[in-house]
Amino acid sequence: MIHLCLYTSRREHFLPLFLHFVKRMKPENKGKITLSILAYGDASRFDRYIRELAESSVKARVVIFSSDYMEKTLWAARQPFEYTAKIDEDVFVNNHVLDFIVENITALDDPRNLVLTPILTNGIPTCDLFLDQVFDERERAELHKIFLETRFGPLWGTDYSFLNKYTVAASKWDSEAFYASVAAWPHHYKGIHPVRVNLLAQMKINEIVLRSKAELFVERKNFRLKEDDHPYLCNNLFFIRTDKWRRIVEDQSLYVDSFDEVPLSRYKQTSGEKWVVVDGSFGIHTMFNAVYGQGDAEREEERFVRAFARRLGIELPRPRFKLSRLRRRLKRMLTGR
Repeated sequence: MIHLCLYTSRREHFLPLFLHFVKRMKPENKGKITLSILAYGDASRFDRYIRELAESSVKARVVIFSSDYMEKTLWAARQPFEYTAKIDEDVFVNNHVLDFIVENITALDDPRNLVLTPILTNGIPTCDLFLDQVFDERERAELHKIFLETRFGPLWGTDYSFLNKYTVAASKWDSEAFYASVAAWPHHYKGIHPVRVNLLAQMKINEIVLRSKAELFVERKNFRLKEDDHPYLCNNLFFIRTDKWRRIVEDQSLYVDSFDEVPLSRYKQTSGEKWVVVDGSFGIHTMFNAVYGQGDAEREEERFVRAFARRLGIELPRPRFKLSRLRRRLKRMLTGR
């Protein structure tokens, strides 16, 4: 019924953190999912995970790919499941969030709803909602100060300088005014926010989460579904009807690059459909690749995930690649975005 597609690449050693919570889902909800680990190379290195998932009554498999990201996406969108989740290896949510989404998955049968997505720490458009719901006033003020210190300029083949009126030229962070300006801007790369391009902002969020929010992450809360009409979704984790996703990713007129993020948001803009956010949820996205190369971003990401996993009593394996090799691999993988 529901296909969880877990995309892996250079950070596959983060997998135990996400799988820890999949194994703790309600038995009746485990029976509604199939989990596919989408990977490169030798499938046998995932045998332990598949065995542990099977022991927890989760149907799982490894699917090996030989080329790029879109090979995985096109494969996932063509599988015979009613609903599909696209999940990056650097995103974590707890079992209560997963259970709630599975139990409310038919919300996607409403033609007005495009995706279901949790609130993520640095998500676009959910970062500000996360700060409002999880951080206290002082912590929010710290992040808003960093947002206001973010200077935009040329990036991804365009120029975001017009957004400086909401950051370096402003005295107060106003996320809705910022997003309204982005929505009105006639360009396809609308996945912009100070948090996406400012390493300090992402590190500060991770620091506060690690210091005082780990217990909140695992809590069961009273979730509800909330419509969201922001212009763009950075698609680190979302659930969608498979037939709708297939139509989107197979529509070449929606593409501007070799990824499916812009097509999803362009489809929303033309269809008038809404994102549906799991209000009250708490998901972690570790770091955007837009800040790789700033300072020691990759090491900070690794340090955060390992420390957070230790707080939860979860053991992570050693990474397959040294950071110097990761940088070279990222340089080959990224296309400027």
